[in-house]
Amino acid sequence: MSFVNLGGDEKTKPTYFEIIAADQLVPSLKSAVIYTLSVFSQRYAWLHRLLQYEDEVLALLMFIVDWHSLSVSDATFAEALYGLKRQHKDDTKPRLTNKQRMQSATLQVLIPYTHSKAVRLYQLHADQGILGLALSSASAADTNSNSRTRSANPETEEVFRDLGWVRRFVLSMYVRSYPWIHAVCQGIQFTYHVSYLLGPSLVHRPALHLLGLHMSRVSARDLELMTKEKADSRQAQMSRLTTAAGSGLSLRGVSAVAKSGLSLLHFLSDHHHNALMLAVFGFKALEWWFNSAEERLAVNKTLPPPPPPPAPRPAQRGVGLPADTSLCPICRCTCSNPAQVATSGYVFCYPCIFNYIMDKQRCPVSFIPASLDHIRKLYKD
Repeated sequence: MSFVNLGGDEKTKPTYFEIIAADQLVPSLKSAVIYTLSVFSQRYAWLHRLLQYEDEVLALLMFIVDWHSLSVSDATFAEALYGLKRQHKDDTKPRLTNKQRMQSATLQVLIPYTHSKAVRLYQLHADQGILGLALSSASAADTNSNSRTRSANPETEEVFRDLGWVRRFVLSMYVRSYPWIHAVCQGIQFTYHVSYLLGPSLVHRPALHLLGLHMSRVSARDLELMTKEKADSRQAQMSRLTTAAGSGLSLRGVSAVAKSGLSLLHFLSDHHHNALMLAVFGFKALEWWFNSAEERLAVNKTLPPPPPPPAPRPAQRGVGLPADTSLCPICRCTCSNPAQVATSGYVFCYPCIFNYIMDKQRCPVSFIPASLDHIRKLYKD
């Protein structure tokens, strides 16, 4: 399934919105795959291991899918869905070479994978730096290592100390330089996008510029050529199986099984785009359905707020409570600057309760222990 205009011209430059839509499709699919694995991991514990290496699993999966798509249509999975293909800058060669396909698939996976790892490493150590605990875990680990080796060999101890210092220094420099590196990379990407949008450039990403490729639309001629090449390749595979079978009865049986398996692979190859997109749409539909059902159940089962807990009983030797609740139990005057004791909930004048708790360290009504930290000032709306 691809959004191809059969009357299109391969010389026509794809629009900026087509390019961006193709670039943003794979990150959306990755989010859906991770969410699906996290849901099923609650039932199947072995999926937790995949979630621990989600970047590596997704990178391997996308490399296989993109390599197959590049081999068939000279476009990655997302680009093929939007009727796009990769082409030489000089347009002298109709198809990409195997080297260019391998380079395209590798960069298509390696760049997002490296970016994801770099962001996680920066967030980990940047958060520690904000809390004033930067690289504390590394320092503790180095200290433990040094203490274990101190009695064994002083030279080894010195080496471990130097390695720990180098590691902390490198991570510290990385945390400081990452925002600038990220800003430079984003600036370069923005420059390519603006140049592509305004017309001077045919390349919208530095990776394509490095490979000497640019994006173009798939035309009807391209579809006919790819269909013919696919049919010829499959016919040659079937012919080789028929020739290898020979006249032996047992070999004919093996050949029949091999042909059935090959036909199944061809069927999956032809329809894997449709199956993947239908799976994504079905997943989003199920997610919407269950979220709506949970919201309806939550509305119908809303519980009333629980009643407030009963106030603690006044102590026999306490100051007692006045009949008018607006009066302070200590000075028996109107609470002009009210404050509450958190341990008991009773309200007093702030100066009265401050002096009493400083002297007695307890609530004057209930005698529940309290400190100055338990005084809460109250403000009227």
